Amino acid sequence: MINHLFEPLLSCICGESEYKLISLFDRNGLFLPSIICSNCHTIRYKNYIKSDQLNEFYSETYQRFYGRKNNLNVESRQKSSAKILLSSINTIKAKRICEIGCSQGHTVGTLQKFLECEAYGFDLDNSDILSASKQYPSTNYYRGDCFSKDLPDNIDLVYLIHVFEHLPSPHAFLEFIKSKMSANGALIIVVPDIFWAINNSKSFKLISYLHIAHPWNFSDAGMLSIAAKVGFTVDKLAKFMHNSRPAETWYILRKTSTAQAEKNYDHSYNCQKLSLTLIRIKFLASSILSLSFLKRLLYSTQPR
Repeated sequence: MINHLFEPLLSCICGESEYKLISLFDRNGLFLPSIICSNCHTIRYKNYIKSDQLNEFYSETYQRFYGRKNNLNVESRQKSSAKILLSSINTIKAKRICEIGCSQGHTVGTLQKFLECEAYGFDLDNSDILSASKQYPSTNYYRGDCFSKDLPDNIDLVYLIHVFEHLPSPHAFLEFIKSKMSANGALIIVVPDIFWAINNSKSFKLISYLHIAHPWNFSDAGMLSIAAKVGFTVDKLAKFMHNSRPAETWYILRKTSTAQAEKNYDHSYNCQKLSLTLIRIKFLASSILSLSFLKRLLYSTQPR
């Protein structure tokens, strides 16, 4: 990546601009300074890929950082997500559902079969869309991003699983998707939970959360803040731990008035505070451990 492809992320999702530096590099050793908001403790990159370059990044570069997909692993994870969704939405009468970032389509395809509803899946990977369309013909799949013109109106359930942290402008997306949702619609957002690693002495793993594709690592306070600003209330918050991948947080957001959402945010905010100094120390330790590991790896692969 070259500097002219980047632009600054001027303020945090909570609206504040004060921050502290926690890391100069991402997990691949790229120079991408990470900062933590002094107000809500959401972690973000100081600069990020320009919006007009993002689609090209996901089409041409993204898989180089994540590596080749293991199709069996993707299917297993997506069907596992479908089970969690089904257990979480038993109070939602979903006649029309939509997944943003559906990948190979197993989650939304499984939900469509179970709920017998109108279903839509969107992804930028054309090969995934073609594969999903063949395997789940009753679901409508489109190649497109989160602002696609093909997104239907009056959606009862829309969800993003490990996609929201990829969006440079989450506020703009929330405003857009709210206009597409039904009056009683629900929005489910699943994101990596970096604060589980911070609070569970997993300092050596913290740098692994700093991936070029993730401009944001959300704190609970940050998510409550951005939800309130757009007019969503956080109806449910759950933590899930996995043996093979990082912990994740599931947020269920519902449309409400901005005043009610702000009231919910004010009530919940202060309990999310952590020690900035402690977080910065843990990231420093993680950086040192990661650098030591890379040096050992480099040395071990040199010809003797």
